[in-house]
Amino acid sequence: MVEKIPPPFEIRNLTVCRGKRTIVENFSLSIESGAVVMLTGRNGAGKSTLLQAVAGLLPVRSGAVFINGQDVSNVPCHLRLQSLITTLLQGNQIFPNMSVKEHFQIVDPNFSGWAQNGNDQNFGDADAILLKTFEDKWGTKAKFLSGGEKALLAFAVALVNPSQVLLLDEPVAGIDNSKAPVLAKSIKNFIQSRGGIALVVEQDLEPWHQIVKRSVTLNEL
Repeated sequence: MVEKIPPPFEIRNLTVCRGKRTIVENFSLSIESGAVVMLTGRNGAGKSTLLQAVAGLLPVRSGAVFINGQDVSNVPCHLRLQSLITTLLQGNQIFPNMSVKEHFQIVDPNFSGWAQNGNDQNFGDADAILLKTFEDKWGTKAKFLSGGEKALLAFAVALVNPSQVLLLDEPVAGIDNSKAPVLAKSIKNFIQSRGGIALVVEQDLEPWHQIVKRSVTLNEL
């Protein structure tokens, strides 16, 4: 009998509360290797709450999260984010007094820049955008970047992280619309090269329609 290989990412019957209010109830989802799944739903349905709970940033009332068949529900948040899960949540996740270079070297001390030919394994076609944006700002502190540059920095840093699971909450918000399709494609290339998955919350679905495997709706309680 052939042993069934578990999916790289699975949520089983997850219930999440904020105070006494239940935000997400009995939610389950399984994502196959290399897939980008869009999480949709009305404002207030709990999409961002769900991502935070999966990352360990919020406690769960019941249910479990599995990565490669292993239950990580009791793994502390800092350990999940260190090696198992990469998050890009609302708020840009940058440090104002750190340089662009230092942001990347937090997650990869050997990171030295992007490939001039656009074939870097992390970013693919997005290399040209990143080079144009940051080639003269490698030593610039994040607090001196524009809003769009900060959003792009947070996006790029997320793709340097070595984990297989990407949780992305409006990852191209604040970035020029003309760049969004290329950046979305870079996520697809990135997870396929690692056999990983991406769970994406996004209001504007247009940049994602060519790379999303399927959409899952989270209903408001």
